[in-house]
Amino acid sequence: MSPSDIIEKIGVTFLASALGHKNVSTVSSWKSRGSIPVQYWGDVIAAAQARDVRGITLRVLAQACGAKIAEAERVS
Repeated sequence: MSPSDIIEKIGVTFLASALGHKNVSTVSSWKSRGSIPVQYWGDVIAAAQARDVRGITLRVLAQACGAKIAEAERVS
């Protein structure tokens, strides 16, 4: 699963709203780049849970974004 797949599953508009963005362009740009900034991973997981999207975990995000779990845990 790629970062773009994760964003697609949650929904660009829903995720942008959950993150407090008035404009979806920020999340749309993440989807286009195939990258989710690590400082938002906790919020992305919470948005997935709120949307009842299963399987979006810290480990899944780290694997999708090519980061190390220990690195992600320090930020989240």
